[in-house]
Amino acid sequence: MSTDRGRLDRSPQGDESLPKNRVAKPVTIETIGSGTCSYTLDFGDGNRDTRSRQFPDHVRHNYPAPDKYTVAAAANPPCSGSARTTLVIRPRR
Repeated sequence: MSTDRGRLDRSPQGDESLPKNRVAKPVTIETIGSGTCSYTLDFGDGNRDTRSRQFPDHVRHNYPAPDKYTVAAAANPPCSGSARTTLVIRPRR
């Protein structure tokens, strides 16, 4: 999926290597594509961020609690493309 203005290629990639139960520490989400695009990133916890960046882009986000979150990215016109993935934040055992 692409236009001459840019494209969004792959699912956001979450870095789940947090110390357990330390959800106040940010998770890094990488959005991969090509070109420069405006896109909306839905973190799956009720928060969204609209960004205009050169790809690849890295976003840090704090999740409120251990849980399973669906992270979704959608390009805004004139760019095209979308991606989603599940990110699991695990509690301390």
